[in-house]
Amino acid sequence: MAAGTCLDANTASVAAVIRGEQAVGWLARLELPARLVGHDGWVTVVAGWPRHPPAVSA
Repeated sequence: MAAGTCLDANTASVAAVIRGEQAVGWLARLELPARLVGHDGWVTVVAGWPRHPPAVSA
């Protein structure tokens, strides 16, 4: 979750948990970038969150 402040990110993340499956559309409409992981491990990214983490060189 990314937002303008830590408080906003925390509030939105709690609301997303409460919304369950409807959180994806809600976050997209608010244009709040997020990476959501389901109980089954399925990852969904929303509103510009990177699909793959950047490569780290050793």
